[in-house]
Amino acid sequence: MLKWLAWTAIAAVVLLLLDRLLLGLEAQGRIFYRRTRGVRGGAMYHAQELDSIFNPGMQHVQEAHARQEQEEDESGDPPVLERGESE
Repeated sequence: MLKWLAWTAIAAVVLLLLDRLLLGLEAQGRIFYRRTRGVRGGAMYHAQELDSIFNPGMQHVQEAHARQEQEEDESGDPPVLERGESE
């Protein structure tokens, strides 16, 4: 029983240290871990398409978002960073 408890404590400490290491790397801007979100990729597009099938009321939101992205692309301005993102 004592051996099991010791291994559990060691695992908890290792996980805590790993979490702190990853948060530090995230603060330096090297990775996206917990506090910042990465750039939305193709998977998000497909998830929204599936959502429009099961939730037709969201279609107008998707259309508005697509129009906004198209306007940003056509304007030639650099993309606007969302809160929590860094260059």
